[in-house]
Amino acid sequence: MRRSTSLSFVPNGSSIRVALVRAGVAAGLVVTLAAVAVAVAVAVPAAAAPKKHHVATGSGTVAAQQSCHVPAGATHDNPLQRTPWGLDRVQPQRAWPLSRGQGVKVAVIDSGVSPDNVVLKNAVYEGGHDYLADGNGTCDQYGHGTVVAGIIAGRDDTGTPFYGVAPDAEILPYRVLVNDQKGSDATPGYIADAIRRATDAGARVVNMSLTTVPTDALRSAVKYALAHDVVLVAAAGNEGNTDANGEAQYPAALPGVLAVGGIDEKGGHVGSSSTGNYLELAGPGKDIDGPAPAGGGFITFPAGTSFATPYVAGVAALIRAYEPKLSAEQVRERILRTADHPPQGWNATVGYGVVNPYRALTATLKDDAGAAPAGSGDRSMADPRTRADPLRTVKLAAGITAAALLALAVLALIGSRVVPRGRRRDWRAGRAAFVPDGADRPTGRRPAAPDDGRPVAVTAPSSRSNTPSGPGGSRTGQGGFAGTPRALPGGARALPSGGRG
Repeated sequence: MRRSTSLSFVPNGSSIRVALVRAGVAAGLVVTLAAVAVAVAVAVPAAAAPKKHHVATGSGTVAAQQSCHVPAGATHDNPLQRTPWGLDRVQPQRAWPLSRGQGVKVAVIDSGVSPDNVVLKNAVYEGGHDYLADGNGTCDQYGHGTVVAGIIAGRDDTGTPFYGVAPDAEILPYRVLVNDQKGSDATPGYIADAIRRATDAGARVVNMSLTTVPTDALRSAVKYALAHDVVLVAAAGNEGNTDANGEAQYPAALPGVLAVGGIDEKGGHVGSSSTGNYLELAGPGKDIDGPAPAGGGFITFPAGTSFATPYVAGVAALIRAYEPKLSAEQVRERILRTADHPPQGWNATVGYGVVNPYRALTATLKDDAGAAPAGSGDRSMADPRTRADPLRTVKLAAGITAAALLALAVLALIGSRVVPRGRRRDWRAGRAAFVPDGADRPTGRRPAAPDDGRPVAVTAPSSRSNTPSGPGGSRTGQGGFAGTPRALPGGARALPSGGRG
């Protein structure tokens, strides 16, 4: 119930002063309580103590590199001068005391993965397949798949400033493309078959930094992997759509697949990164450095959601090693709910936000019933855009504080001007004009008009309102997109047979 407060004027000066003092004290208490409420509301809760560290052990065999001719364009011997900005942005090493992805097999369906670079030594395992030649998938003539694998599981004890998100994970390579071109008519079938092969080979995470057409075989393979508890992560594509109804890219837009977009070093949306209702997450996707497939050096790709995707796949590997009892859906949900959300909770350019490895492993998830630790059961995730305003308490407290300060100002004005004047007039009604101290008191008579016949001139400082500089109108920014996440747009145009994410 709200309390209404009214002020009553009484013809007793001392009583009024006592009342003013009491009102000032009360207002001060209101301000103090409001400040305390703000401090309590915005305090960051301490991270819950992590669970016992479960260690997952691998049982695979390190793959021998197959015969492969790597063109000069993908051969580099240059050293890396500093840690790539993407790793500085997500800081996976903060989660390593809990998990390094040990023993978790991550399938990379791409242009192949070369184990030649030092950061991928003993990181690529048997179980992969080369659909373009007779081999185990360890031939990469372009460098795309090798960089992706390096971001996922690059070793951190090599003396270089490069490392992967999950440096103890195991890579299973599946070569379905030679380069960034669309491939052949057989490519969609290769991708679908690779998903099934990876599932049967024991992959617990599948990274697909590519796009293809949504064939029945692809849909069936995705369902097969999900039914076998595999986390599927795919690039959102590089079509560069700019609205929530952007054309869907596959396999990212299929139900159950984590669709990943790209951000740049400043945290902004990469212009080429596809947007749409199916987008769920974002990761570093511009000016990406990674291990070259030959030469021992490093290669740089200017942009692509392909490279944002392995950041998410690496986090999935960390979770699967730390909490092996979590289902694929629970891993997916945990990654989404612990991302660095945009102000609106979700938008069409970064989805639910930028992946956060440390929070993904340490956060205690909550539902409407209260605290629920990871793995405790089904926890459906409400659309963050419909959640309560996270600043609601702060705004309410700020409003109370502003009202209290306004009340104090009014009381101060009454105490300094109204009360003294009321006492001088013995609280009688009448007109009065404020006059400077020391000036003659008004006599109550009108001033005489000037005797030169000119009218009385009244002057005052002029003022005008200046229109603020800068772009006009309101802008919605990333939150201006309408639509619901994962409500797949219809009528998408035909996509090429296959291509880079």
